[in-house]
Amino acid sequence: MYSAATAAMCMLFRLIAQLLGIDNMILTGLGIIPSAPMLAGLVAVVRKIGAEKQDVPLFSTFFKAVRGNYSPFLFHGLVLYMIVACSIFAVLYYGALAPSDMVYTAILILYVTFIVVLSIVMFYVPVLTVTYEMKLGEIYKTSFSLVASLFWKNIAALLIIAAVSAAFYFGISFTDGALRIIIACAAGALLPLVFVYTSVSITAKDLQELMGDFSEPEKPENETPVIKTASPDGGYVFVGGKMIKTKKTDDE
Repeated sequence: MYSAATAAMCMLFRLIAQLLGIDNMILTGLGIIPSAPMLAGLVAVVRKIGAEKQDVPLFSTFFKAVRGNYSPFLFHGLVLYMIVACSIFAVLYYGALAPSDMVYTAILILYVTFIVVLSIVMFYVPVLTVTYEMKLGEIYKTSFSLVASLFWKNIAALLIIAAVSAAFYFGISFTDGALRIIIACAAGALLPLVFVYTSVSITAKDLQELMGDFSEPEKPENETPVIKTASPDGGYVFVGGKMIKTKKTDDE
């Protein structure tokens, strides 16, 4: 559903660009922003099935996550769009100028480094948003801190996603006709799933150790629930599908 929404929005913006007499990939990519809330649903489903090993109703879980995370994921969509736009600009502009001047080569390297770091940050941002009750600033601050602390895991996830993307790219480039259409459709449907599943599987264990379990713990019947924090500053407790931060009390 996320792939279909993204494709539909990108086609809409491409049509608008053509009606305005502008044929530009960056304008077409604006469709990423309005379709981004659908990513919340995909992350929630993959997290529950893949990380928590739960058998959940797909559609209700998906749309509940979309409704509950609509506004923050619009912002994440803007960030994701900026990553894509900067990537296109860097490759097309500075990539063409790099052979002629070392200054442009240095700028291209800085752009690529910046894009890689932001791409890794986006491994954590969707999961943190869907799972934990955090402000946007806290989400991005935590995500940036995990880029370095989980460096090798991040690189492994990035290489897996890059390898799958490259396979689809070459498959589309070196085929034609019906086979190219089939590969393109498969890429559109599977790449978001590969990205989300890889990022969730790579980050799940470390996020739970850092911030608390994803799953709501089972409570014995007729027992008064007691919230225990993992640190002096408070921890997280599962409420209404999200991990809500608790504060230290005077009794603790």
